[in-house]
Amino acid sequence: MASKETLKELQTRLAHRLQQAPTSTMVLTWLAVKSGAGNYLFPLRQAGEILSGPQMCPVPRTKPWFLGVVNVRGILFGTIDLEHFLRHFNVPVNNTKIDSSGLELQAPSVVTLHPAMEVNCAIQVNALSGLRSEDAFTESAPSPQGSADYLGQQFIDAHDTCWQEINLQALIQTSEFKDISA
Repeated sequence: MASKETLKELQTRLAHRLQQAPTSTMVLTWLAVKSGAGNYLFPLRQAGEILSGPQMCPVPRTKPWFLGVVNVRGILFGTIDLEHFLRHFNVPVNNTKIDSSGLELQAPSVVTLHPAMEVNCAIQVNALSGLRSEDAFTESAPSPQGSADYLGQQFIDAHDTCWQEINLQALIQTSEFKDISA
């Protein structure tokens, strides 16, 4: 039950920050998440709902990174494990410090994709680390040459933590992501 209360507190803080965003100069751009040893940024315009520990229904004969389907108010979402997916396709992971902003929730969560993307998909991550804007970072650099097309820029924050942007729209267009059958 503590996990649900912690998630509610996180969502309340995020909702409060979103309400204040139009009156401030800060533009919230990303949802920051942690998966495995990596820190990732999902564009807010591509991210949907956040669910804490939803009941997963496994699907037989699928890739090991495909966790199954989750029911969100009567709509089924195919769910992948981001850490396992990236490791399966040898995507380099930034093994740097973990965020310590106090917004991190240490429980697996599922982030659905925004309804405008017209795909019922969700991504499981290990932790949520709040919202980020460009002001939160001290440096940025393009992804290393030869990186997957869905990997955007890399950002370094004031704590020297490296964050990798993931373009969710580009991710769902890849043949690797679409092919879930074992």
